[in-house]
Amino acid sequence: AWFQGTQMTMTGNSGFMATGKDIVAIDRDKHAEGTRERHAIEMASTKLSGDLRKHPAIAELKKVQKLEADLKKAAPDAVEKLKQELAAAAQKYEPLRADYQAKKDKLAANKTKLTEMKDIGIKWRWPSTHESALIHAGGTLVVGGKDEVVSLDAESGKVLWQSKVDGDARGLAVSEGHLLVSTTSGHVYAFADATKTSLPALAEASKVVDDPFP
Repeated sequence: AWFQGTQMTMTGNSGFMATGKDIVAIDRDKHAEGTRERHAIEMASTKLSGDLRKHPAIAELKKVQKLEADLKKAAPDAVEKLKQELAAAAQKYEPLRADYQAKKDKLAANKTKLTEMKDIGIKWRWPSTHESALIHAGGTLVVGGKDEVVSLDAESGKVLWQSKVDGDARGLAVSEGHLLVSTTSGHVYAFADATKTSLPALAEASKVVDDPFP
């Protein structure tokens, strides 16, 4: 399967991706099958495009058009010969034209099908440029981005909570009802679930010693 994302986290049959444009939740089985099918259609479309660019019908059409132009300005004694040449060229061109059109129609049908398939396996999308970190815990998807952390309901994509931070939130960890966030500015933030009346206390940081080697 192919996943278009810069960050990804998975749980069970669900996957979550940050693409730089949105946060996407997928059904892994359906999405994987859909991407395999899309890939096959894309490969076929690439071949069709190549075939159309160098299709012999293009060269034959130019021959027909030249003969038509020559016939319009031909001297009377050359008309009959040019008509015969034009008829032969048109006869050769017609099956090539039909094949060219069939390939063109198939390519158009493939493009339509790819458009229809683009959301196969997609459970929801949430527009966001955040793509620094993702973590899933307890039915919640936590998204880290530039100067912000956001929590989404993993099933619906609904925003549950968000908070500003200083820097790019690249480190996310969840434990005992706490969310720890580290940023590129050197800050570490600790958030707790406000709906809980009792949570285990976080371990206190060791006292900083100015000069541990006097």
